[in-house]
Amino acid sequence: MNKKQIFLFIIAILCFWSGQYIYVPTLTPYAKSIGSSVYMIGLIGGSYGLMQFLLRLPIGIISDITGKRKLNVISGMLCVLLSGICFLTSSAPIGILVARMMAGVGASFWVVFTVMFHSKFRSSDKAIGMLSVCQMSGVTFSTLLGGWISQNMGQKAPFVATVVLGSLGLVLSLFLTEDKAEREPMKLKELLETGKEKAVLFISLTGLIYQFVSFGSAYVFTPLVANAYFGHIRTLFSKTSGQ
Repeated sequence: MNKKQIFLFIIAILCFWSGQYIYVPTLTPYAKSIGSSVYMIGLIGGSYGLMQFLLRLPIGIISDITGKRKLNVISGMLCVLLSGICFLTSSAPIGILVARMMAGVGASFWVVFTVMFHSKFRSSDKAIGMLSVCQMSGVTFSTLLGGWISQNMGQKAPFVATVVLGSLGLVLSLFLTEDKAEREPMKLKELLETGKEKAVLFISLTGLIYQFVSFGSAYVFTPLVANAYFGHIRTLFSKTSGQ
């Protein structure tokens, strides 16, 4: 177990998820401010998950067949960087949609991150635990920081942060070493058989509901409602103070 490689990978993972979520708290209010309709805001929010639905499984299969895990990790980091650049340079709703789709493509590579990270440990439980902590730490702290950055440095400041984090993650990923695969990739028939397992179907359905609730409310329209509500409160407070 190479502790330096694990530490490097952990920092890269933190950059990966922080870059994906640091702008999320203010994305939909920003999209509305540049003229996005409610329908377009829904598309922007849903495109992130849609890309993962379409690409995550094929990326995992191709990674298993080719054994090029490091290349896939680099590709995921590159997508985070490109999404940040798209956000930063776009001032139209369609540009924001493309940027969020690119972020979804980047998130699709997470399946390869988990396999490559796991290969550096003897214990699978330890690897899974560390991955979960890294992922949720990146998401949680970047979400908290993103709102503060937007309020104090401007609406596009979180996108700048995504570019910085994506660049750092990309550079770090270049120094990762790839361990030899310890198992043969699954054949298509075996993969289809796995998809018939009741436990797999149940967990998949549970995950589907979770994703629907998260991205249909908390990550998309809740920020809009909160922004409107607190904007109304600020207006009332201003009027009261003026009297």
